[in-house]
Amino acid sequence: MNPQHRRFLILSSLVVPVAMFVVFAVMVSLGPDEWVAVEAKVLGTSIISQQYGGPPEWALIANFSYRAANNDYAENSHEIFSSPDWEEVKAQQKKWPPGRTMTVYHHPDNPGLTSPVLDGGRETRAVLAAMMTPVVIFLFVLLTYLVRKRLQLK
Repeated sequence: MNPQHRRFLILSSLVVPVAMFVVFAVMVSLGPDEWVAVEAKVLGTSIISQQYGGPPEWALIANFSYRAANNDYAENSHEIFSSPDWEEVKAQQKKWPPGRTMTVYHHPDNPGLTSPVLDGGRETRAVLAAMMTPVVIFLFVLLTYLVRKRLQLK
């Protein structure tokens, strides 16, 4: 391995983790820290099939209504349980009859936007963005390399 390749490998082994940390930190800092908790009333549930490249998985979806900022909101829904076992999801559905209350969180500036988690899913998005950082860096380096090679040929 020549010294230029060695320097590149050392530099990339330092830059990639730092870039991932910076992307994560920036993404976590975007948006409100906490969404506002509100009690919602279950209107009904449904079971849907989801497939993400593997065997199908069943998801229990709760439709609910709630009141926030002096307005009523209805026909919102969130996945509340999922499993590849149909019978398990069916058993969970019995635990979510119409009228049951549940806590959901709404965006402080947009009460019509809800999430089942306190931060509105911000941390999940930050983790996904950080995990994609090496791919973006790789594509940038590859594109730079190809452009430089092309310019050298002229």
